[in-house]
Amino acid sequence: ETTLGATYTISADNGAYEDTGLSVTLPSAGTFLVWYQARSNINSTTTAGSYILTEMYNSTDAAAVSNSEQIGAYGSVVAASFYQTSFVQKIITVAASKVIKLYAKSVAVVTTLIRTINSDANGRSRMGYVQIA
Repeated sequence: ETTLGATYTISADNGAYEDTGLSVTLPSAGTFLVWYQARSNINSTTTAGSYILTEMYNSTDAAAVSNSEQIGAYGSVVAASFYQTSFVQKIITVAASKVIKLYAKSVAVVTTLIRTINSDANGRSRMGYVQIA
């Protein structure tokens, strides 16, 4: 298991997925149960409805892990911070060692004041795996 060392701020609203700095290395060929727990925070400035999206990304092969995306914090009220911890697990089979990263992006109706993946005393963002075959 690895833990995000510090809060990651997503660079822009409505941009591409970004590397949060959280990753695990699958050490060899095999089938793995890979998971992430991501604590996200968003604050919509003028219009409600902005949210965080997270996903697993295979950086070795430069490809998103299919069906690993999850909506995180959803800003349902203007000018209020919303936190959510999402949990996703996927079975991934690889032919050799691979690095799986946590990516995130902000989807904003207009703009956000806060768009982060958090890891602090109030909750950690983590990734891990177990080899199952």
